[in-house]
Amino acid sequence: MSAAEYILLSLPLRIFEDDPISSLTATVGRDNGEVLPFAIPSFKIGTLDALVQHADDLTKLNALCESVVSKVADSLKAILDGDEHKAAQHKMVNDKPTDHYLRSFQWNKGRYRADRPLGELIENLQKEIQNIDNDAKAKFNQYNSVKTNLATLQRRQTRVLCKD
Repeated sequence: MSAAEYILLSLPLRIFEDDPISSLTATVGRDNGEVLPFAIPSFKIGTLDALVQHADDLTKLNALCESVVSKVADSLKAILDGDEHKAAQHKMVNDKPTDHYLRSFQWNKGRYRADRPLGELIENLQKEIQNIDNDAKAKFNQYNSVKTNLATLQRRQTRVLCKD
């Protein structure tokens, strides 16, 4: 199974004379990749100063997201004894394989309301990713604890069997 690579590109629609997806598909060419729409809502941006601040906040949020996803992937790999194939089977987004999730992406309008200020949305995402990080750490620590307890019990059982 080969890993797919994605590039998320945002362009203003006004630069295209016709359908932007068709124009990009023709430019990229079928041999170089597939062009798919990735619809996101228009956000409540506010002032230019706020937008500059949000750009900094989004950069930090992106780094935090990448870090948490990397930690979760490393933990999964450790649990599965480094078996990349098994790990790939468990890498899901909202109970969907990553490829399927990206191809069928729809903005969750109820959870991430675009009519709210952008700063509020960023703050909610920061809290959510921090909760995911905390939950993943707790689950991995719980797994390690159970694994250690099992190894201890197995050693005790082996000693008891050896004495008999």
